Amino acid sequence: LNARAQRLDMKKINEKVCGSLGDAPCGESPCGGAGCRDDEGNRHCGGLNCGGAVAAADGALERARHAEKELSEAMGEMQGLFTKVAEAKSQAEEAKGKAKAALDKATATKNKVERSNNNLRDLIKQIRGFLTQEGADPDSIEAVANHVLQLSIPASPLQIRHLADEIKDRVRSLSNVDAILQQTQDDVRKAEKLLLDAKRARHRSEGVKTTAETVKQALVDARTAQASAEKAIAKAKADIGETESRLAQIRSEASDGERNLDDAVVRLGTLEQEINVLKTKRANNSMAAARAEETATMARDKANEAKQILDGQLTDKYNEVQQRVDTKAKAVHGAKNKAEGLREEAKKLLKDAQNKLQKLAELETNYEDNRRRLEGKARQLDGLEDKMRDILKDINKQIQIYNTCQ
Repeated sequence: LNARAQRLDMKKINEKVCGSLGDAPCGESPCGGAGCRDDEGNRHCGGLNCGGAVAAADGALERARHAEKELSEAMGEMQGLFTKVAEAKSQAEEAKGKAKAALDKATATKNKVERSNNNLRDLIKQIRGFLTQEGADPDSIEAVANHVLQLSIPASPLQIRHLADEIKDRVRSLSNVDAILQQTQDDVRKAEKLLLDAKRARHRSEGVKTTAETVKQALVDARTAQASAEKAIAKAKADIGETESRLAQIRSEASDGERNLDDAVVRLGTLEQEINVLKTKRANNSMAAARAEETATMARDKANEAKQILDGQLTDKYNEVQQRVDTKAKAVHGAKNKAEGLREEAKKLLKDAQNKLQKLAELETNYEDNRRRLEGKARQLDGLEDKMRDILKDINKQIQIYNTCQ
C-alpha cells in the first residue's frame, strides 16, 4: 500500500504542466510543482526556462498580446494613411475639375476662333473671286467694301487677352499637381510598407497560433495524465477501503482474543472456588485435605502458570496487532491525505490550464477578426491606389494637352 501511495506523486504531470519532476523541495525547485507556494502564498507552477504547459501557455499568451498590439498599431497607421489618401484624392479631384473646366473653356474658345478663321477665309476667297471677275462695277465694289467694314472679330483684343490670361492662370493653378502626385506616391509607399509589416505580423501571429496548438496538445496530455491520476486516486481509495476492512477484521480477532482471556479468568475463578471446596473438606479429613491441598496447590501453580503464559501470549499478540494496525492506519491516513491534496492541486492546475486555453481561443478569435479587417483595408487601399493611378494618368494627359495648346 505504501508503494502504491508513493506512485501518486504525479511527477509526470508536474513535468508536463510545471516543467519539473516535482521530486525536489519547493524551495529549491525553480519551476515549482504540485503543492508549492511562493513567498506571498500563491501557487508556484512554471516560470522562466521552464518547459511545462503553464510556461508555454504564458509565453503564447504574451506573444499573442504583443501581436494584437502590433495589429492595433498597424490599424491606426492604416487609418491615418487612409485619411491622407482621401485628402490627396480630394485635392486631385479638385485639380481635375479645374483642369476640365479650363479645358472645356479653351476648347470652346478654340472652336470659336477656328469657325471665325474659316469664315474669314471664305470671305477672303469670295472677295478675291469678286475682284478678279471681269465687269465688276464701282457700286458693287463699294457695297462689298462696306460689308467687309461692317464685319467684326468675334472677340475684342482685350477679351482675347483676358481669356489668354485666364487660361494661363488655370494652367498655373495646376502647378501643384506634381506635389500632389509626389505626396500620393509617398503615401502609397508608406501604405505598401505598412501592408508588408502587417503581413509579417500576420506570419508571427500564425507562429503564435502554432504555439497555441502545441499548448493545446500539452493541455490534452495534462488532462490525460489527470485522468490517470484520478484513476490512481480511486484505486488508492479502494485500497484504503480494503485496508479498513482488514483493520475491522483484525479488531474482530483482537476482540476474540479478549473474550478468550475473559474465559481464562472465569476458569481461574472456578478453580479458586474448587480450592475453597477442598479447603472445607480438609477440615473433615486432614489426610484427604492434605492430599487435596497438595492437589490444589499443584492445580493452582499450573493455573497460575497457564494464566501467565496465556496472559503473556495474548498481551504480546494484542500489542503486536495493535501496533501493526496503528502503523498501517497512519500510513493509510497519510497516503489518503497526500492523494487528496494532490488531487485538489491537479484540479486547480487543470482549471488554470483550461482558463488559459479559453483566453488563447478568445485571442485567436480576435486575431482572425483583425486579420480579416486588415485584409479588407488592404483591398480598399489597393482600390484607392488604382483610382489614384487613373487620376494621375488623366492629369498627365490634360497637362500634355495644355502644353500642346500653348
